[in-house]
Amino acid sequence: MPSKPNKYGMKIWWICDSATTYPLNAQLLATKHLPEKSAIYGFTKKLTLLSFVPKPKKNVILLTSMHYTPSVEVETNKPEIIAYYNSTKGKSRFIRSIRS
Repeated sequence: MPSKPNKYGMKIWWICDSATTYPLNAQLLATKHLPEKSAIYGFTKKLTLLSFVPKPKKNVILLTSMHYTPSVEVETNKPEIIAYYNSTKGKSRFIRSIRS
């Protein structure tokens, strides 16, 4: 149907302990290919899940406890979560190198 919008998203299949509801395993599935530069967010009280498509056929998935809004960085037009990760990802390698 031409008037029906395309649906994009992701599904998460969880295997949980029925007594404690503790998650034991999860599988993330994309339901359709998302357009380039698109982002899908999932929020809980303490966590944010981001699925971002920086270029065709590439999907970046990040889970954070530091960001709680779907904000976009103006300079790069990327989600703030991605920009923050990119700005800090080399620091742990540096700290490991000086500890060795």
